[in-house]
Amino acid sequence: MASTKYRLPWRVGISPSLSVKLTEGCGFDCCGGNSEPRDLKVIKDEIASLEDWPRADAITLVGGEPTRHPDLAEIVKSARDVRTKVVLCTNGYDLGPERLCELRDLGLWGVNLRINRSQSRPGWRDNSEIQIEGLRTHYAEMIARVGGLLCGFEIEVNEGDFRQLADVLAWAERNIDRVQRLVLHYSSNGSGKAPGARPDDMAENWTASGWIASSDTLVPAGMVTWRVGRRGSDILAASPRLLQILCEGYESMHKRNFAFLNPQSFRSQLTCWIGALSDMSLRPLAKEIVASLTSPSKVVSPRLASQFLFSLDGESKSTQSASCTGAGWDSLAMAAASVMISGAAV
Repeated sequence: MASTKYRLPWRVGISPSLSVKLTEGCGFDCCGGNSEPRDLKVIKDEIASLEDWPRADAITLVGGEPTRHPDLAEIVKSARDVRTKVVLCTNGYDLGPERLCELRDLGLWGVNLRINRSQSRPGWRDNSEIQIEGLRTHYAEMIARVGGLLCGFEIEVNEGDFRQLADVLAWAERNIDRVQRLVLHYSSNGSGKAPGARPDDMAENWTASGWIASSDTLVPAGMVTWRVGRRGSDILAASPRLLQILCEGYESMHKRNFAFLNPQSFRSQLTCWIGALSDMSLRPLAKEIVASLTSPSKVVSPRLASQFLFSLDGESKSTQSASCTGAGWDSLAMAAASVMISGAAV
């Protein structure tokens, strides 16, 4: 299956996104309510070491729960001096609009949230997937209101739970203009059931256009779907060819592999427009957009939204996992600490 799709030029665990851990413990019951900050000087040394990795596209701040570090503002500024893309990976428990605005003004570029039923989140135990989706929507709307920030989610999906997967994908489609990145992790629920359908098996607009190899082999560890559309309208999956053009064009322009794409930038919008007009997979979307231009009231900003879905195999040994269910995490990133120790190339 992977042979017909574009293979991304990086691998899971050796990605162009490098993570820096700020705290030990997520602050939920699974960690005894504790979240201990790491030493600020050690964190700054790890951030500074990333200067030696010019192909790294982004710095992700992970935990534990990074919002509980007392020097988070200073850390964001230090990371911003090294890379433009600084992404906060959080469970969102201690994050509100005012703090988001402050961090954005200091250089924060995006937020990657981890919100799942399996977490011992105070006040949200034993809730249904629909109720948890409501919490995810709350954060997506809050980030959209603050503005100027990419919004992503890391979501655990039980193997064989077709209903949960269908609900997550439907939620993502409804929020394509608010959620730009979605990472699905498949984990065994211990039921012994056969593996459930992957997104590319469900519908044409979730067909994967690329795949990611595991960290030590060329065995597929995950699939990638790039979806383009407008809220409440046609949302379609881009072809492998368009994903390849994006990756190779980004590398040619920035001299690094893309980890996150800013959906609000002019270049991103231009890429979506060119893709809609040239990619057969997006041709129905192009016809709709062209038709809308005949109405003067719709000429103003018929913006396109794009969303990347990373579907990761839970059985892959190369896929990183957080030490607890409540930790803020970037499962595609390579830890900065391991970069310093091993000197592995990105």
